[in-house]
Amino acid sequence: MKTFLILLLGLIGIIIGAALLATGNEGAAFQTKFIFKLCGLLIFAGTIFFVQRYWKSIK
Repeated sequence: MKTFLILLLGLIGIIIGAALLATGNEGAAFQTKFIFKLCGLLIFAGTIFFVQRYWKSIK
């Protein structure tokens, strides 16, 4: 059950991170676009790192 929740959390994190990276915000200022992209990248990379680290601890 714990493994399923970690994988579900990972999937949700990847989806949120990818959505933030793909957001266009054409009318927004450069800083807003930059912060959206940075947050998306941090969530995306952090989720992948977290799931990989947890997956190695199972084996």
